[in-house]
Amino acid sequence: MVNLPLPFFIAQAAVQQPSIFTYFSDSNAAGKVIVIALAVFSLGAWTIMIGKYWELMRLRRLNRIFERQLNQAKSVVEVDPRRGLVRAKGPYTYLTLKAVDACRRYSATGKVSASQLPTCIGHVENALQRAVAARTIDYESRMVLLGSIVTGAPFMGLLGTVWGVMDAFGAVALQSSTSLQNLAPGVSGAL
Repeated sequence: MVNLPLPFFIAQAAVQQPSIFTYFSDSNAAGKVIVIALAVFSLGAWTIMIGKYWELMRLRRLNRIFERQLNQAKSVVEVDPRRGLVRAKGPYTYLTLKAVDACRRYSATGKVSASQLPTCIGHVENALQRAVAARTIDYESRMVLLGSIVTGAPFMGLLGTVWGVMDAFGAVALQSSTSLQNLAPGVSGAL
């Protein structure tokens, strides 16, 4: 290891190293707008992703609770979330409620004969399909916004890079002498 004198380290610390903030402050208005837009979209995307993660974790927990309660019940028809037996209000609870309601609507007595069973099952399947469709729409909320951000952000980043390179070459073209020292800060800021 080479031992360098202390003044070398002090001289290195005194030299201002370029940072992201330096590049941002040196960029033009269009570059700043693009960077700010990308930052806002990034924050929005992360907010949606983290919110969806917590929502899915909560729904899984509610489904596990409902499964335990359902396993303790004597009959699925006996499980009625409106009566307080089931406290979990997750997707499984919602689907079970819709299936039990369809079965009860089909038979006023609550008993279905063997000849009525295929028709009753058809009503229950239709109710479950409608319930799944309704829940899917609810759970996919904000996913279109996330997809739009994820699709559009690379193009905005590319626009920022192209704009920065055009700006750097435009600045070099206006100078009387062209050198790498004149071009390098603009290109590095663009990239």
